[in-house]
Amino acid sequence: MKTDLEILIEHLQSEFDFLKSTMDQCVAEWDFEAALSLRESIRYTKRKLDVLKCLQNPNYARTGTPRYSIDDDKILELLELLANNEIRTIEFEVKKGKLYLMLEVKDELGEFRLRTNGQFEVERFLVGHTTSILANLGWNTDTYSKQIPGFHKMNKLKVLEELAIIYFEVFGVFGKAVDIKITI
Repeated sequence: MKTDLEILIEHLQSEFDFLKSTMDQCVAEWDFEAALSLRESIRYTKRKLDVLKCLQNPNYARTGTPRYSIDDDKILELLELLANNEIRTIEFEVKKGKLYLMLEVKDELGEFRLRTNGQFEVERFLVGHTTSILANLGWNTDTYSKQIPGFHKMNKLKVLEELAIIYFEVFGVFGKAVDIKITI
């Protein structure tokens, strides 16, 4: 029996294959306008497919496709330290020296927050569909933050899942080491 993830991957793979063959056919027929119109759909589908394949198999990068390099165990350990009030803040560097994702816990309330180095606004790093992804995750798109009530009791895998969505879906960060800063 196939998992939901395997079914999604199969579906996206067949969609990607169809789009790619249609574009190749357009190029063969010298219909470059039609081929150009398919290019963004192919990129979008390929990106989604890569994310799912990376989630399914962390060794997917060996086939030449980018993979993420967030160490799940290390982050889960840090989330537990946050839940136990042993540390206050975890800061993940999203864009080298420019954009950061903060996770801070005060009492029972956790908060995700995006911040910049001060030179740029957060909006500079977001495009239309990425802002809607944040909104669908429950983020306030005016302040670029999200409150997490009852953080101490929350399943840390859900937090890890949201981190993965933010890194891979919103910012398209693949194959890069994640710099983490911890505040006690």
